[in-house]
Amino acid sequence: VTGYSGWAEPLLAKNRTIEALRWTRDLLEATLERKPELHCYGVHEWAMLYHPADSTNPEPHKYQSRPLRVSQEVLNTVVESEPIRCTHFDAFRFFATDAKDKNLIQPTRDAQPLIEQPGCLHANMDLFKWSIKLFPWVSSKLLHDSLKLAIRARVLDMRASPYDVDGVVDDFDLSPIPIESLNGKAEYKRLQAELWKDSMPIRRELIESYDNFLKYHADHM
Repeated sequence: VTGYSGWAEPLLAKNRTIEALRWTRDLLEATLERKPELHCYGVHEWAMLYHPADSTNPEPHKYQSRPLRVSQEVLNTVVESEPIRCTHFDAFRFFATDAKDKNLIQPTRDAQPLIEQPGCLHANMDLFKWSIKLFPWVSSKLLHDSLKLAIRARVLDMRASPYDVDGVVDDFDLSPIPIESLNGKAEYKRLQAELWKDSMPIRRELIESYDNFLKYHADHM
């Protein structure tokens, strides 16, 4: 470090770090090339709280301190109304036990590069995580852009959830998107499609950053 500048030497990265970065880079490219799934409607948040009256499983853990904006009966109906289309392992793994077999697929960590798709809110939130993983070998603009996208995705995630988050903070519109209705589903799909389109240049730039780092590392080893 000299004054207010510094240099992080890529060649000091450990082998396991390089392997993890290669895995992430391949995941990003595989996701980029797939068609978006725009019919999930954010039901993953509902599936985490699903608990039918005749269930013999313990009541699922509540992942937010907020009260629900719908009854348990309405929540159950949403989960039961049609097959769930969740493709993201880190959302699926928190499903209530009774909800897991209602998902069309059973995501695993190993299968993540095979099924992750660019319409997924959580996959687009992860772009900030993957940017941080490569830091400081990414631009500050890319960090900024991926963080802004992640916040937008999280806001949509909460607006479409069964939680009552309206008015929790003043800086964001957290009014509910009632995905239990046809109008709510249409609004969710519209906003999800906007996020998908805005995620694509960020994902491409992030892949390029990973490629540049990995090429430098390979060329100088």
